[in-house]
Parts: sequence; C-alpha cells; structure tokens
Amino acid sequence: MRYSLSTLPNHLRLLTVPVSGIDSVTILVLVKTGSRYEKNLENGIAHFTEHMFFKGTEKRPTALDITKEIDAVGGVMNAFTAEEYTGYYTKVASKEFNRGVDVLSDMLLHSTFEAAEIEREAGVIIEEINMVEDIPQRKVVDVFKQLVYGDTPLGRPVGGVKKTVREMQREDFLAYCASLYTPENALVVVSGNIPKTAVSSLQTAFGSWTGKRDRHALNQNDTQARPVLKVLRRPGEQAHLVLGFRSIRREDPRRFPLAILNTIMGGNMSSRLFLEIREKRGLAYAISSSQEPFTDVGVWAVYAGVDLKKLVECVTVMLSECARMRDAGPTEEELHRAKEYLKGRLTLRLEDSEEVASFFGMQALLDKTIETPDEIMHEIDMVRHQDIQKVSAMMIQPERLNVAMVGPVSKGQEKEIWTKLSSF
Repeated sequence: MRYSLSTLPNHLRLLTVPVSGIDSVTILVLVKTGSRYEKNLENGIAHFTEHMFFKGTEKRPTALDITKEIDAVGGVMNAFTAEEYTGYYTKVASKEFNRGVDVLSDMLLHSTFEAAEIEREAGVIIEEINMVEDIPQRKVVDVFKQLVYGDTPLGRPVGGVKKTVREMQREDFLAYCASLYTPENALVVVSGNIPKTAVSSLQTAFGSWTGKRDRHALNQNDTQARPVLKVLRRPGEQAHLVLGFRSIRREDPRRFPLAILNTIMGGNMSSRLFLEIREKRGLAYAISSSQEPFTDVGVWAVYAGVDLKKLVECVTVMLSECARMRDAGPTEEELHRAKEYLKGRLTLRLEDSEEVASFFGMQALLDKTIETPDEIMHEIDMVRHQDIQKVSAMMIQPERLNVAMVGPVSKGQEKEIWTKLSSF
C-alpha cells in the first residue's frame, strides 16, 4: 500500500493513499490538538470546538446547510477529539470528492462561532457529560486517568466539566483556533479511489489557510513510588474497575512486544484474562485489556465489570495473571496466535478507506516516520519470547500499578484490595 506525502506553500501537509477496488474516498483533516493542549480553566474547549465547526459558516449558515450536502449523496461525515489529536472526515463516492473537500474546508476555515449556537451547544455537551457520569464503565476510565496523571491536561476528561463548558465564550474559541488550527499543525489525508485532480482541488480549498501555532502540550510527569487505589462509590449492581500499569510512549521500540502481550492478556476472546475471569470463573461479563500510548507516556490497563461479591477475587486473579506474564512470559503457541491475530486484524481494518486514512494519518501526524502495513507485519513477526518478557518485567511492577473503581464498593473490600496491591 503506497502513499504520497507533499507540502503546500502554506506548510499544510497532504497525504494521499490510493486503495484499488473500491468506489469510495475518505477525506480526513487531522489537527495536532486535543485536551492535552488545554489550560485548566478551558478544560473541554478542544471537544467543544469540534462541535462548533459543524454549526455554520458564512457560506452554509446552519448545521443543516452543512450536513444536508453530504447526506444528499449518501456520504458520512463525523469528527472526534482525543488527548493529542482532533479529526474531521467525510466519506463519499469518488465522484463527489470535490463536494466533500468543499464542505470540510469551509467548516474549518470559515466557521462563524455564533454566540447563540455556542450557548445552545453548551447544553448539548453538558448532557454528554451527564451521560458519561451515568455510565460507570465510561466514568471509571476518567477516574483512572485522573489517578494516573493527576491534575494535568492528560488527567482531565476530554469532554471537560460543566463549569468550564458553561463559561466558554466566542472569544475563547477564536483564540484557541488561532493558536492551534494552523496549516503547519494540520494534515489532510485522502484515501480510497482518489480522483486525478485531488491534489489541485485540495490546494485550491486549503491553500488560503494561514496562521502559526503558538501553543504546545506540557511535558507529563510519569513518576510513581508505590501502588495507588482510588474508589468512587456509586450505587449500582456491579463494580467497574480499571487495573493498569504505567507503560511506554507511542514510538517506543517495545510497542510491538507490548501489542502482542496485550493480545495474549486480554485482547480477544481467547486471551488469558477472558478465559480465566469470564469463562472459567464467571467473575465478569465484560473483561478486556488495552494499551493507550501518548507521545511521551503511556498506560496498559485491564477493564472489568464485576459482580460485587466477586470483586476481590477478580482483582486477585488479574494480579496473578499479570505476575505470571511478567515471570514466565507467553507460551510459543500463544505467541504465534497473537502474531497472526494482530496481522489478521490489520488486514481486515485496511479494507475500508476510512480506516486507511486513519492508519496512515495518525502516524504522519504524531510519529517521526510512517510504517506501511507490510513493515508493521514484519515488525510483529520479529518479536521473540524474550522481547515480551523484557517489556513485561519493566512494566508489571508495584511502583507502576494503579487501580480505579466505580460502584458500591464497601470499605472492607477496599481495604482487602489495598492489602493485595501493597503486597504485589
């Protein structure tokens, strides 16, 4: 899968990735911004800004004027905000490429940020915050992030808090966009059945984009001396928990052994934790593990929704399985299965132009180099048993251990779990 990367005179980078055999095309605009770039009193502005780009431009004054253009040709359009990036995309039939480019560029370069729309959308976002508060399996992730990263941009919720969202004004959005929504801080990705005139169309649409970035993310402290436990007591039928370890950054050479470790531990339905906790013991319905790497730090964590009566047993099993991986590593059969799983999932993912855009775009935005699918599969194949043992021996240590819980956890259970963490 070949890609081409070029730069316009205004320093905006264009990344094109042709995909044969399909009639769709995805246009994705990525900006190197997110909740990590926020000041304390503007927590949530990255996410709020994403919403506001859909609310009207000079050419398309209302949200309906924007969405109906893509709906009219059966396309899809959406956006997303995370800690270190924000993205806006549309996926349309290849013949509608110019329409998609025109809508996206109009949104990002000419949004009006009307005060009435800001006030109205603040109510929508507050309801989104309320929704997260009412979904413990999502709330526990925010509790875990705050536990690991504290009162820093990485430790705060991406969606913000009600107080900051209510107080945001038009001038705040304009200043935020001026500092980060600049061509040198952005990337346009096109994947799929790309028209021959694509680059010239993008140059016409985005060539007038100006500005210079004047805001950067703060360095994140990643030190810890002992295990940490945080419990948020809420009524409910389950306890929701995230048990995780401080891990490695995005471009760490050990990311491929960690990906294989994650697959073996909790990445699929044949993983150790799924089999031991759900299938053998019936302790949880939902059990999975994941890795979340940022540009300078990262965490590897396990999530479970657990029967209250079985909470202590579930934590005990999690710790035991983590220690077993650290001390003995995977079997050769597990190693082989995990490699084939990761390569198979990557193959399936890249059958869609939207996924191809994300795959290449995230690397171009956040990493120093872009690796093709073949190169990544080769890296996966090169991982050996000792590589996984090394990364697990580094990561699965008491001074890196953090546990967050949401639910009606008793003080007795909290004390018992703390005792187990302290002796890990």
